[in-house]
Amino acid sequence: MLFSIVAVGNEVISGTTTNANTPWLADSLESIGHSPALLSVVPDSESNITNILNSALALSDIVVLTGGLGPTPDDLTKESVAKSFKLELQQSETAMCWMKSFFEKRSIDMPSSNLKQALVPLGARSLKNTVGTAPGIIIEIEDKWIILLPGPPNELQPMWRHEVLPFLPVSKRFFQKDFYVLGMSESTMADRIMPLLKRETEPHLAPYAGIGQIRLRISAHADSYDDFSNRISEVERKIEDRLCGHLFNHPMTETLIRLLIDKKLTISTSESCTGGLISKQITDVPGASACFAGGAVTYSNESKTGILGVNPFNLEQFGAVSEQVASEMAEGARIKFGSDIALSATGIAGPSGGTDEKPVGLVYMGFSTPHETKVFKEVFTGDRNTVRVRTAMFIMWQTIERILKEL
Repeated sequence: MLFSIVAVGNEVISGTTTNANTPWLADSLESIGHSPALLSVVPDSESNITNILNSALALSDIVVLTGGLGPTPDDLTKESVAKSFKLELQQSETAMCWMKSFFEKRSIDMPSSNLKQALVPLGARSLKNTVGTAPGIIIEIEDKWIILLPGPPNELQPMWRHEVLPFLPVSKRFFQKDFYVLGMSESTMADRIMPLLKRETEPHLAPYAGIGQIRLRISAHADSYDDFSNRISEVERKIEDRLCGHLFNHPMTETLIRLLIDKKLTISTSESCTGGLISKQITDVPGASACFAGGAVTYSNESKTGILGVNPFNLEQFGAVSEQVASEMAEGARIKFGSDIALSATGIAGPSGGTDEKPVGLVYMGFSTPHETKVFKEVFTGDRNTVRVRTAMFIMWQTIERILKEL
């Protein structure tokens, strides 16, 4: 079956609210064998909602509308759908009971404006909202499913799982498997696997580029996961052959943590321009405590000398953004935290602070073990955040390569 998803709301159109619901719902519907026909965003306008609803119904069997079920006058989704099908809105005693219970549990008097949320199109089914006050709605018309859901993801997701998903028809299941391409540009990867990316038949292969890593997804319909695994085995083998040394089962940071734990190695960090981002990415991974010894954010010259033992002469002679300082920062962190490996980063993230000799985006990154200390110099492009993320991803990839080859 084909599905359409329509996100309703001026705040979604303007970008004030991120539309997290559409990709989440699409993944869920694809997992039970349905395919997307239309994904759209419309403002809080009766005419816009009506027009997109008609288009979606012409293209698909399941239409999901998110948002616009609140108590304020600009929440028009339910009213627009009811008007499109000439359905009378009537108070649902079930929905009213849920709403009263919501307010009673919080010892709050229910505002009269919330009465609007208990109105349901005649013949429709109310969906319980266990988190908020806006009940969802399912309308079945001429073998079509029209599903209205609240906009906040914390309300939508449990309602979808418990109230909607069990009742939807299931086609041949849709499976997908993700790989991660590390230490390789998107263009280089595309050159190596272009014939696979151009396949018009299942299994399909799709890249999703990010900063410093690429997610590579294989997808296909199958009767079971074992059937899916058999269907993708040939494509999987070809990918592994063509991206050898750069293809992993997990994202960058998780790959690094798994390697460190497997090799029984510990790591520490000393950061200036990244402001603790490398440490944060490492500690975002569950289980990182088994290998992360500690980190220091040494933003000032005084902290570089006082905490890490960086030579003041090098700071004066070469500057904080230099090969010499990056080297001493890495060595100082390794000694300070007693780790097997230490990483450092010092640079100019921007948007200001650059010179002709040291432009914005210049970063020196150190890698230190008891046997060697190496410094990498890069000039990254992008805004301040992008430079910092690129720095973190670059030095983590260099660490992964050295662990695999040398440690």
